[in-house]
Amino acid sequence: MKVLCADLFCGAGGTSNGLVEAASELGIEVDLVAINHWPTAIATHTANHPWARHICARVEEIRPCEVVPRGRLHLLVASPECTFHSIARGGRPIEDQKRVPAWGVIQWAQELYIDNIIIENVPEFIRWGPLGANGKPLKSKVGETYQAFVQALRSLGYRVEERVLCCADYGDATTRKRLFIVATRKGAPTWPLPSHSRQKTASSQASMFPKNPEADCDGHEENQWFGHRAVSRHVLWHEQDAFD
Repeated sequence: MKVLCADLFCGAGGTSNGLVEAASELGIEVDLVAINHWPTAIATHTANHPWARHICARVEEIRPCEVVPRGRLHLLVASPECTFHSIARGGRPIEDQKRVPAWGVIQWAQELYIDNIIIENVPEFIRWGPLGANGKPLKSKVGETYQAFVQALRSLGYRVEERVLCCADYGDATTRKRLFIVATRKGAPTWPLPSHSRQKTASSQASMFPKNPEADCDGHEENQWFGHRAVSRHVLWHEQDAFD
């Protein structure tokens, strides 16, 4: 069986690695299109996944129906820019236009029939809200834009759930936590049990691995693909019948 997938904001290929490995474990072949506006990211992703189709352009400037003429994707994975949501900015002013690309996911969900969507970002993404004149988030509006984003997915027919997962609980060499949003058209989203945690629940933050400061810095996408693989595998396994 072959599934058509898209990796928006593809980076170096960590998310794609997780997706491809998850599919391989299930005997599923992946037909992948990867998109990023940064030539260096596309060049790196091409080196890691030379068999995939690559597009160097901004997600919001692409017509999804031209990329996927048949109008259907089995799985879309997306890791929108997180810098302007992360607390690592230390309270510095935010450029709101840098947070716009996340809405590109909604554009794809509007123009195409997508069976499943997996979005990954920093946990602070749930605090996404409008900015004040000083370029900082309005405290009275914290999380409102995020809720509008999730509601937009639901309005398109998806059942949506989000969960903050610790990457080390799934075998990654980092204790970094990431927000995963899973949107499915059939049935409620479910979550993989941690493979490397003493507490066997999907919301567990307890890890058997010690903190690795070097692997915990931003930009190490390759240190997160086990988390992506676990979530992708769970989605693919539960939705195999829907792909026929």
